Amino acid sequence: MNPIVANLIEQMTEAEKAEVAAMTSINLRQQNLPSIDIVNESTVLDDVSCSQYVAAVQVQVTRDYFPLWGTDAKLNFIPKGSKPDPTHWLMVIADTSDQSSALGYHQLSASSNPIGYVFAKSDLDNGASVSVTMSHEVLEMLGDPDINLMVQIDATRFCAYENSDAVEADGDGYAVNGIQVSNFVLPSYFTPGHPGPWDFRKLLTAGMPTLRPDGYLSIYVIGQGWTQINAATSAKMRMKSIPHIASRRQRRTLPRDQWEKSTR
Repeated sequence: MNPIVANLIEQMTEAEKAEVAAMTSINLRQQNLPSIDIVNESTVLDDVSCSQYVAAVQVQVTRDYFPLWGTDAKLNFIPKGSKPDPTHWLMVIADTSDQSSALGYHQLSASSNPIGYVFAKSDLDNGASVSVTMSHEVLEMLGDPDINLMVQIDATRFCAYENSDAVEADGDGYAVNGIQVSNFVLPSYFTPGHPGPWDFRKLLTAGMPTLRPDGYLSIYVIGQGWTQINAATSAKMRMKSIPHIASRRQRRTLPRDQWEKSTR
């Protein structure tokens, strides 16, 4: 260490040393954060609302998710007509998963980085919250960006490492700056025998594969492949629980060599 710097540190109080250490840790973390460009390509969600949702999810990620999962991110709102950074992770706000451009959906960005989708019109048509869906997708992208992690439940079943599906319901979420965001499970949810809590809002009664009402989980069964357990009862939540085109759950069923890159 530079002797001048060492001398300055030596003269600091313990509180000042702790503050410098914390700032250094934050700076190092910020240098290695994934950047996620959230692009508004929807016809039903204006840029003002979308940017407010992104700001709320940023607070959630850094304030609530990072201390529990150890993963932070820098979220960048990209308004309609603007281009995202091709080196960043990508989240696309589209209208519906079954629209005529569905064949244009991709599993990886142009730089082979993670890509996610939110279908705003489908949410609004079914009375669901777009901001909760955005939060859900961002958190799951951070939890398993390559969509390739599973946790063993028992001798024949494995649980997909998705950290919002089990607590999917809009009502299980909470407000950040007046905007509803998704609840999420904790690492303890995927740890057999852990005493809990198992989710951020402390609503679950046990770890995997326990579900909240309207939750669901993708389960891999040896000899059968991917299936799903589902607690959804309402039409709105049944819609959200379907593995739509371009969804993370749909991508899990595809061999990796069949994943297509975006041209963005």
